[in-house]
Amino acid sequence: MQPQFIGVGAQKAGTSWIYACLEEHPEICMPVKEIHFFSKQDRYAKGVNWYEGHFDACSSGCQVGEFSTTYLHSEEALERICSVYPNAKIIVSIRDPITRAESHFNNDIMAGMVPKDSHFSDMLLERPEYWQRGLYHRKIQWLLENFGRDKVLVLVLEEGKRDPENFIRSIYRFLGVDASFDASSLKRKINVSAVPRSVIVGKMMDFISRVMRALGMGQIIRYLRARGIIEWARKANASGGEVPSDLTVWPPFVVEELEADRQQLETMLGSDLGYWRSVGLMKVNNG
Repeated sequence: MQPQFIGVGAQKAGTSWIYACLEEHPEICMPVKEIHFFSKQDRYAKGVNWYEGHFDACSSGCQVGEFSTTYLHSEEALERICSVYPNAKIIVSIRDPITRAESHFNNDIMAGMVPKDSHFSDMLLERPEYWQRGLYHRKIQWLLENFGRDKVLVLVLEEGKRDPENFIRSIYRFLGVDASFDASSLKRKINVSAVPRSVIVGKMMDFISRVMRALGMGQIIRYLRARGIIEWARKANASGGEVPSDLTVWPPFVVEELEADRQQLETMLGSDLGYWRSVGLMKVNNG
């Protein structure tokens, strides 16, 4: 079965929460999260039939789709999506690039990709993807030009935090499903980044979740999430440590690029993003 919509990211921009709210809707079918078909060559090589096989269990009357956060910042992935599914609806979620970078860094600690005692300021230079994935303008412009504005929904996570109900309902309306549905995940924090007590335990929980979904046990995951059991387990493994994120340590050239991108994005979307922390950081660096 072909997907009617594809969520492309961005990473650490509320996509797990959005996925949880969409997955609950009776008119939406998202059997697998993070397939990464279009962005990972070994998976793309398996062919479209392999990809569409993930949706075979979906009912014909449902809106079928997936969310993979590696798509937005892969030009090749976006081109592949457009080539294979030119009529698909595209969902993009973005977030203040400063906060997004910190969350990305924290997530890498959870995944064991960087040591727990790493300093965020050092990682900004060693891993430029932390801030480069906060450059949204060019990728979103490409999506709008190639899919059309009526087929692309751009979401700003900060707006979702201020008014989660209208935020999620806007996605339901975009997909053409009942917008009055109340998801139990609406006011829950899903997959919140935190420095773990044990990286191994964190990896094990993620592995178990992937296996359960692969075995078609998504309903059990939804049951555990609705009762707060998954949230409790993640909190139990959180050390309470915080990411070092002193605003003054950001390189000026990085802030300038982020600010220029924000201004272009505002013009293109007709939105005011002046509340993003990157704006405040620009003021700090300018004295």
